[in-house]
Amino acid sequence: MIRNLFVEVVLCLVSCAAPVPEPLNLILLVDWSSSLIDGRDLIKSDIKEASSWWGQQASGKDGGRLEIMVIGTGIDDVGLVYSKHCPASFNAPVYEFKKRWMNDFEMELDSALEKLPSNGGSGIIEAMFRATYRLSEFEGKKVLIVFSDMREVNNDFNFENSIPEERAFYLWVDHRYLTPKFDGVTILITGFRPYPPNTTTKKLTPFDFGRLREFWLSLFHTWGADVRITERLTIKNLEGGVGQ
Repeated sequence: MIRNLFVEVVLCLVSCAAPVPEPLNLILLVDWSSSLIDGRDLIKSDIKEASSWWGQQASGKDGGRLEIMVIGTGIDDVGLVYSKHCPASFNAPVYEFKKRWMNDFEMELDSALEKLPSNGGSGIIEAMFRATYRLSEFEGKKVLIVFSDMREVNNDFNFENSIPEERAFYLWVDHRYLTPKFDGVTILITGFRPYPPNTTTKKLTPFDFGRLREFWLSLFHTWGADVRITERLTIKNLEGGVGQ
């Protein structure tokens, strides 16, 4: 009996000391609407940088999943353009298998980025709802990066024309059960800047641009979400938000 107790204690100590695997799950939500036409090359570069960062982190630690989704016009129009799973471990020789996986991943990613749709919608909050609930299906770290100017356009609101009162939009989202699932998700919004107007969009005044930023920050605060908004994506943004 003493021997059995000793074995149980040893097993307990081993299991308690073993680190818990924490896969890194990342969804990139891309606004490919007409208001961002002049910024698409920069956004595509940032998408590749974020994806490569995920590949290095996931392959070097506990694996995970990357998905790239394009924002559409509504809840039923969010397109999945790329999905990649990284295993938690690689066969021996580990270095060779990991290098091969990274090379295949980067080739697939380049191909996927060339196939992004020519135009998308601006149902931003609906897409965030879909993306956050998708992340809730995974174990481990959950990260959502939104590439957007955050000018929501749906059947009831058009931020291109005017920015609504926060309360009105909050109630609109709530009554449609579209509040994103923010629990446990690190969220970064990037690409947020005043893009040059084109035939389908109007120029943002300094006042409107500042109000748009405060609108979203206040709304996310109301929802209890810790969200950062940046103009360009950097590795510092990623590492600072996700942690190592």
